[in-house]
Amino acid sequence: MVQKNFVFVFLIYFNLLANLGNAQEQRKINIAVGEFINRTGQEYAGLTTTGADLLSNVFSKIKRFNLVERQDLEEILTTQALNLYDIDQNVSSIVGKIKTIDYLVIGIINHLLISEDIQYFTDKEGKQHRQAWTYGAIGINIRIVDVETGEVVYSGSKKCVERLSGDIKEAGVENAANKAMANTMVKFEKELLNAFPLKGYIITIESAEKAIIDIGTEFSVKKGDKFLVFRPGKIIVHPVTNKELFSPRKEIAEAKVISADINTSLVEIKLKDKTLKIETGDYVVEKEKKRSFGEFIEEGLEPGRGQ
Repeated sequence: MVQKNFVFVFLIYFNLLANLGNAQEQRKINIAVGEFINRTGQEYAGLTTTGADLLSNVFSKIKRFNLVERQDLEEILTTQALNLYDIDQNVSSIVGKIKTIDYLVIGIINHLLISEDIQYFTDKEGKQHRQAWTYGAIGINIRIVDVETGEVVYSGSKKCVERLSGDIKEAGVENAANKAMANTMVKFEKELLNAFPLKGYIITIESAEKAIIDIGTEFSVKKGDKFLVFRPGKIIVHPVTNKELFSPRKEIAEAKVISADINTSLVEIKLKDKTLKIETGDYVVEKEKKRSFGEFIEEGLEPGRGQ
């Protein structure tokens, strides 16, 4: 009898661990980085892929992100008859069409110039010398789109000029362009990571003014932190075309953390409209709160997205 009870307890414990592991996996943000779009008219071998690889590396450093393989992204876009060029022109075109990605990152090369500076001079001893430098100048724009809402959660531009020793032939055109690209991505890093606020869900209603959300101290939530509460949009069927459309999400309240446990937090609710009520399934989004890169990668402090 004791052995059976032990087995039963072990199975419950094992199932609990499995569910906890699934919950942790669910918290990850599914993010996809597409191959960069080159609008300069100048083609350098592998540059658009290099940009996407460098940007993907930024997100791969942080446990909160689940990086979608680029090949998988391309297959998803093909299935939905979408492409990055069209999405960049009309971000709302992806709303409701991609269920397996939370955010899509679009990189655009809008400036690219490789030049050289060669100078000749004579030293005090009358010897002639040649000095050459190659410059790689690049301008990048990055946009991050919330696939669920079509909202652009981040849009930023950076420029970088990289100097290499030697003339263009010696330094290499592709080398100059790629080094300029790499330094530009470094400039983006902190801004990009701070573009993702904590997100979670209302999981229990305690009273008309209190509720429990599914994120806690393991994601650095603490007393006094504030969240906006949203009611998800609903599917609307167009009466003429029968096409499924999505109504906009609605901000319904503000939530302030009263106390935080490891996986959950108790919040005080302040409704914007007294005729509304908080419901389980409403989701919360952290109000602006900047973090350092170190805070993101430190164990136990990486933010999450409750799902």
